[in-house]
Amino acid sequence: MEQAGEMKYVFISHKNEEPDLGITHRLNAHLAKKGMCVWYDKNLRAGFFHDHIIDKLRGASCYILVASEKSLAPDSDEVALELEHMWKEWKNNRKILIPLVIDDTYFGELKGTAGMLLGANRHQAVIYSRFETEEQAFDRVADYLSDILEKYKNNQDDFEYNTDAKELLKYKGSDSIVTVPSFIKKIADGAFSCNMSLEKVIIPDNVKKIGSMAFFGCENLIAVEGMDGVEECGDSVFEKTKVVLNEENGYSIGGVVLRGTVKDGVLALPNNARTIADNAFFYCGDEITAIEMPAGLENIGRCTFKDCFNLKELHFPASIKKIGAKAFYGCTDLVDVTFEGDVPDGAQAAFEQKLEEFK
Repeated sequence: MEQAGEMKYVFISHKNEEPDLGITHRLNAHLAKKGMCVWYDKNLRAGFFHDHIIDKLRGASCYILVASEKSLAPDSDEVALELEHMWKEWKNNRKILIPLVIDDTYFGELKGTAGMLLGANRHQAVIYSRFETEEQAFDRVADYLSDILEKYKNNQDDFEYNTDAKELLKYKGSDSIVTVPSFIKKIADGAFSCNMSLEKVIIPDNVKKIGSMAFFGCENLIAVEGMDGVEECGDSVFEKTKVVLNEENGYSIGGVVLRGTVKDGVLALPNNARTIADNAFFYCGDEITAIEMPAGLENIGRCTFKDCFNLKELHFPASIKKIGAKAFYGCTDLVDVTFEGDVPDGAQAAFEQKLEEFK
C-alpha cells in the first residue's frame, strides 16, 4: 500500500448530535494505523461549516459518513447541505461514499438528498450494529477503502519521462484513474491522447504546463481533478472527451480557460480565470470587440486572440505575468492598450505594433 503522504486522503464526517461521538475518533485512529491518510470534521469552526466541508471534499478521494437515522433526517440542515455537496462530487467526479450507519436504518425510507445519496451507494454501506465487535465493522470499512484507493495507484512503468526536464512524455497504461506523479512540471503534447481506458486524471499543483492535445480523443475521460498550478496550456487539450467544462461560464476548468463564448461583442472571462490556453479565441475573428479580464488573470497563451481584428482596446490587470507570442497579432483595430501594473517581460512579442504607439 502507498504511504499516507502519497495517498489521496479519506474524509470522515460525523454529525455532532450523534449518541456516540467517539466512533469517528476511533475509526480515524483505526484507519491511520493501517497507513491511510484521514481527515475528519471534529475541528470545524463555527460559522465556517460550508467552506471547510467543500475544501476537504475537493481534496478527498473517498468519503465516510458516520450516521444514524436521526442525523439523516430531512430536517437536519447541516447534514443535508453536506450530503448535497457529497452527492454532487460523487456524481461529477466519481468519488466514493461509504456510509457507516450506527443503527439499522432502512435507506429506502429516507427522503430527499439523503435518500438519493445513500440509495445510490447502499451496496457500500457498513451497518455498524450488525458486527459482533467494533473492530470488525472498522475492518470492513478499511477493506472497502483499500480496494478503492488501489485504483489511485499506477504502475510507474506505464509512464515515459524526461526526468531532467520533469516532463511526462507519454502514458502507456490502461488504468481508468491516473495520478500524474507529483514531481512532474510539464505534460507533453499528446501525452494521453486517444487513451480509451482513462476516465479520471488527477493533476497535482506542481504541473505548470500542459501541452497541446494532451488528452485529445480520450473518449471516456469524464473527470479532471487539479490543474490549480497550470501556467501554460496548449490548445485542444480536452477535445473529444466527456470532460464537462465550468457550467457557469461554459468554457473553463479550474482557472484555465480553454475556449469561450462572446455576447454582444464582449468576451467576459470567468472571475477565477488564471490562464488562457493557446489559440483559445483564434477562431473568433470579427466577434470580439472587447475583453473583460478579471483581477487574478496571470497568463495569456500563444496566438490566443490572433486575428481578432475588431478588438479595439485592452486593459490588463496588475496580476498579468506573461503574454504569449503573437497573442494579439492581426488585431488591426487596436488603438488603446494599458497595463494596470508592470508590463511583463516579452510582452512586445504579442503585438505587431510597438507598445509605445498605444500610449
